Amino acid sequence: TKAMIIDVASRYSNGEVEVIEDNASSRFTIRFVGTLGIPCNMEDLKLTIEEIKPAHLAVTYEYVYNTWNDVGALTWNQAAAYTWEGIRTVNINADNN
Repeated sequence: TKAMIIDVASRYSNGEVEVIEDNASSRFTIRFVGTLGIPCNMEDLKLTIEEIKPAHLAVTYEYVYNTWNDVGALTWNQAAAYTWEGIRTVNINADNN
C-alpha cells in the first residue's frame, strides 16, 4: 500500500517522504523531502521497494537538493567550509541558526 511504501522509505532515509501516484501510467514516485541529496543505503531501499510494490508498477526516486536561493544565505567564509556536494546537501537553517 501507499502507506507501507511511505513507512519503509521514511525508515531507510531517516526523513519524510512523499509518494506520488500516477495510476494512469502504472507508476509512482518516491520523493525524499526530509533529506537533502541521496539518502544512505539506497540500494537496500530499492531492493525492499521492489519486494513490496505491486509487480506491474514502476517506481522513480526523486531527490531534493539546495538551490542557489537556499545557499544564498551563506557567506563566502561559511561556504568555504563545504565541498560542492556539501553545499548541495547542507541544512542551511540548522547550520546558521
